[in-house]
Amino acid sequence: SNNLYSALDAIGYLNVEKAEPPIVRVGNKKIYVLSDVDYSIILPGTIEDIAKEVRNGAGLIIAAQDNLDREKLKELLPVEITAESREERVVFNTGPTKFEKFDFGQSSKYYRATLKNNGSTVIAVANDEQSSPVIVSVPYGRGKVFFYGIFDQYNPFRLNTQYPLFWIEAVEHLTDKQGHAELNVETGSILYGNNIRSPSGKRSRVYAIADEAGFYEVDNYNVAANLLSQDESDISRPVELEESLDVAQSEQKIRQEFNLAPFFIIVALLASLFEIYIMKRRGDV
Repeated sequence: SNNLYSALDAIGYLNVEKAEPPIVRVGNKKIYVLSDVDYSIILPGTIEDIAKEVRNGAGLIIAAQDNLDREKLKELLPVEITAESREERVVFNTGPTKFEKFDFGQSSKYYRATLKNNGSTVIAVANDEQSSPVIVSVPYGRGKVFFYGIFDQYNPFRLNTQYPLFWIEAVEHLTDKQGHAELNVETGSILYGNNIRSPSGKRSRVYAIADEAGFYEVDNYNVAANLLSQDESDISRPVELEESLDVAQSEQKIRQEFNLAPFFIIVALLASLFEIYIMKRRGDV
C-alpha cells in the first residue's frame, strides 16, 4: 500500500526502489516487498528468483492485498489462507518483546487462515474462532518472510503514530538487528516463539514464562533472564553508589553552608553596630 511504501521510504538508512512489473530486477537487495502487486503480469520465475534470494539471507515482506496470488506465493506464505472475511475483528498483539508495544486495532477485512507447521513466530491474531494469524514471521533458508496480513485501507492502524515505528522494528527484525533489551529480560517476563527451551531444559511452544534465571533458547537466538532488572543487577553499581554518596555529602555541605550564612550575616551586623556604638561613646562620630 502507499502507507507501507511511505513508512519504509521514511526510514533514513533504507534506499527504497519501486519496481513496476512485468520487469523486476532481483538481486543484491536486503529486503523485498510484495505489496499492491499485479501478479498476473509478473514474469515467470520472478517469485522463484525472490525466493532464492530469501533462502540466501534476504528478507521478504508479503502484504495483504486484493487478488493476492496464493498459488504463486504458496511456498513463501507462512499461513494457509482459507477465505477473506468482511467481519469486524480485533487484531490482538501476540508478538515478542520488540513488537509488544503496538496496538493493531480493528480490521473490517482480513484473511481467515491457519498457521503452517513451519517454525513461525505469530505477532498478531484476529479474535475469530480459529485465532487466524494476521502478522507472522518465519525463517526461510538463511532469510525470513514477514507476512503482514492487515489490509491497511480497512484498519486505522495505518493512521497511528505507531505505524512507521512498527515498520522500523519489522525491518530490524528482517535484518537480524536485535537490541540489548530484547535479549535481556527480568524473570517473570513472557517469551514468545515457536520453540522455547528453558535453562533447565523444559520446552514450550508459542510462549513461556521466564520463571528461571539463565539463558532461554527462543527459536534461533538466546535470551538471558535475570532475577533483577538490568540496572539493579549491574555489577558496576558500587561506583555509582560512591558517586551518589559524594553528591549527597556535597549537597549536605551546601545545605550547611546556606544554613550558616544567615548566622554570619547577623554576627557581622551586630559587630558593626557595636563598633559604631563604641565610636560614638568616644566621640569619634
